Amino acid sequence: DFKDRSGRDVGRSVSAWGFWADALNGPYHCFGTLSEEPSFYKMTNKQYCRTAVDLAEHNVLALLHELRTGEPLALGAGGEAHRAKVARGPTSMADLTATAAADAKQHHQQQQQGQGAAVAA
Repeated sequence: DFKDRSGRDVGRSVSAWGFWADALNGPYHCFGTLSEEPSFYKMTNKQYCRTAVDLAEHNVLALLHELRTGEPLALGAGGEAHRAKVARGPTSMADLTATAAADAKQHHQQQQQGQGAAVAA
């Protein structure tokens, strides 16, 4: 058994043979590298505002949209990725109020569904 210089059991590293690129790299890398939309390359504080995930999401949606309709997908003015809005959270009082109302409505619907299931049983 291997012990380090202070006499502790550290364990052994085991090499894992095989092809690991399919587990390490997702299938959407080719979609998350380049985009025709210039707003994806906006920089703030010497960092890109959008990630490769945002690029891939837009490019896959644009591809599917163009295959279905024959027209290129246009980003709306100030359009941003859904996950960016979610990560930022409510940023104004109106957003906070709307979010709280939506949460209360969803909670109320869940309670009604639970009561309906209890009555049916």
